[in-house]
Amino acid sequence: MVLYMMHCKENLEICSDQIVIEDYLQELDISTIRNDIILGLSAQDKHISSKYFYDEKGSALFEKITLLPEYYPAHCEKEILRKLDISFIPDFKDLNIWELGSGDHTKISLIIDRIPVRHQNSLIYHPVDISRSAMQLAAIKLLEIYPDIRICGIVADFMHQLDVISHGSNCLLCFLGGTIGNFTLQERSDFLANMHHIMNDGDFFLLGVDTVKSRQVLYDAYNDKQGITAAFNLNILNVVNTLCKTDFNSEDFEHIALFNEDKKRIEMYLEARTDILVKSPFTPNEIKIRKGERIHTENSHKFDDEMIMQMVETSGFRVSKVFSDDNAWFKVILFHKA
Repeated sequence: MVLYMMHCKENLEICSDQIVIEDYLQELDISTIRNDIILGLSAQDKHISSKYFYDEKGSALFEKITLLPEYYPAHCEKEILRKLDISFIPDFKDLNIWELGSGDHTKISLIIDRIPVRHQNSLIYHPVDISRSAMQLAAIKLLEIYPDIRICGIVADFMHQLDVISHGSNCLLCFLGGTIGNFTLQERSDFLANMHHIMNDGDFFLLGVDTVKSRQVLYDAYNDKQGITAAFNLNILNVVNTLCKTDFNSEDFEHIALFNEDKKRIEMYLEARTDILVKSPFTPNEIKIRKGERIHTENSHKFDDEMIMQMVETSGFRVSKVFSDDNAWFKVILFHKA
């Protein structure tokens, strides 16, 4: 699940008459990936990019996280989507829905539910994700629910390959789940600018945003009682072992998730329980990790109204409406390119 990829348009997989998946991902250089990881682990402030969370096990664990009672983002966003008023779409005929980072089918199905049945036979759903297996499974489940729709999926890294999205008119683009909170300020700005560039006048864009709330609610969401988030965080070491042939033992680390109030973000780390020496054939020296030293794995920014307004003002979009759950714990922003 790496970001160092190149176009592979010729790799076209047709799953059925109604499902077509185009694969634009092809590993470019495994040495680049290894260097990225080794440099992060050798830095003074050690880190592993969150893009390495999602091997097959990591994806399955994250799906379990979204079902946890403590993990409010998934529940709140689905509450919004169940009641979503999509009358802003002027014409449901020949509608194209694009979903970036699509994952499973549960969120997009709540939007499709709002579309009149008589127009579903002309609907084309375009999932964009880096996981082919997750996309195929979601597509099959969607067709079981909506047998008349067509699915044209794209396996791609949307952060670096937005140019693969080529569409005509009458489009709704979706980036849900609050994933934009994983981006840095510059990445958010670049992403929204690129989205604005690829969209056509008259297109709409739904963006899921997690909001600032009580420290306890945030803490519980990333420190669930069942320990699934901890297992998800620790699994990144298994991914690193596979990619870099390191000898990490996940039992040597503890999952840490805390809220940085100044930066308004959840920060996830792996904290060493003891002094550790990590070996890899791709580095001349062992990697030394002291007891109590932390490896940073993810940031998840939470947005207040001021941060949302700043994001909107620099995006180039016009905001048509902001939807929220009853507690205003999560928001879905409707952008319009006029």
